[in-house]
Amino acid sequence: MKNNDQKTKQREFKAVGGALAFSSFVLLLLSSIHPVIVFSQVEGQDTEEIQRQPVKIIEDIQVLLNKILDEYRAQNYTGADELATIAYLENYEYVEAPLAEKNEELMEETEIMLREDLSTAIEEKVPLDQVQQLMNNINGNLDQAKQLLLETSAG
Repeated sequence: MKNNDQKTKQREFKAVGGALAFSSFVLLLLSSIHPVIVFSQVEGQDTEEIQRQPVKIIEDIQVLLNKILDEYRAQNYTGADELATIAYLENYEYVEAPLAEKNEELMEETEIMLREDLSTAIEEKVPLDQVQQLMNNINGNLDQAKQLLLETSAG
């Protein structure tokens, strides 16, 4: 039951916390991948620039979803699951708060699809067309999220 062990490790990682270590790791990771996100407030960028950041993260998630689908198609279920974990923990987590301000229901629905539905589908090795449909649903939600986040408060 290797998949169960991996799921258990993921749950333990979340539960045990190591909040400071994880936070430091995430900041280090983000600063190397998205320096604008980490340093934007320090540099005093305008509000419009700050609002674009979650959209960039969503676009990164959509790229990861394509990679997940490629791995799944190649029957690399471990690789697909690892990418799904990255899409959620290292990306979507940072979009939740700004998205919840615009549409909490959309945020929660998308979170469940990314965190639970996608992982379960990969773990259970459901047929490819079911994974593709789930990806379409997630991408549809992410597209809606991008639109909401792009709207200006003046609009």
